[in-house]
Amino acid sequence: MRRFHLLHISFICFGLFSLSLNLNTLKAQDEPVEDTEQTGSEDCKKEFQIFTDNVKIKDYQYALPAFRYLFNNCLTPGTGLYIRGESMLQDLIKKENDEAVKKGLIDTLFMLYDKRMQASQQDAKYGSEGYILGKKVKALALYDKNQVDEIYALSKQSLELERENTDAQVMYLHMIYTA
Repeated sequence: MRRFHLLHISFICFGLFSLSLNLNTLKAQDEPVEDTEQTGSEDCKKEFQIFTDNVKIKDYQYALPAFRYLFNNCLTPGTGLYIRGESMLQDLIKKENDEAVKKGLIDTLFMLYDKRMQASQQDAKYGSEGYILGKKVKALALYDKNQVDEIYALSKQSLELERENTDAQVMYLHMIYTA
């Protein structure tokens, strides 16, 4: 009986502790966030939520317009735009049958890599320049194998920047396109 009583008291204490944590979290969420270039406008926040929610369920029909808005209008969209945007674009490219639309998606993917490299110079959370160049090299070799000189130059630059941390595929592509 006494053991049951102690167990019951510990559950009540745990419940009160959890409730107080939840109330503190709710209070923090209600505080206004200053609208600066770093946090973005309300439109950017709304579009980012639409983009994220739709990419998670792979509903690219609704994610793509939000992606375009974020890409063109928001100064600091966050790493999610680059990471999820890359996977969305690669999936759309893979499924697209119209060559003109596919070329536009490929160009958008390369613009995404370029914009991510610019962001990485401001903040390391976006990845290193060599890492992003490696991603661009792999995409270039996959979608446009005829760009031999560019693939070689970018893979060489990625190798020089990343050194021992270079992706194995980038090393392989560099060796292939060296010949």
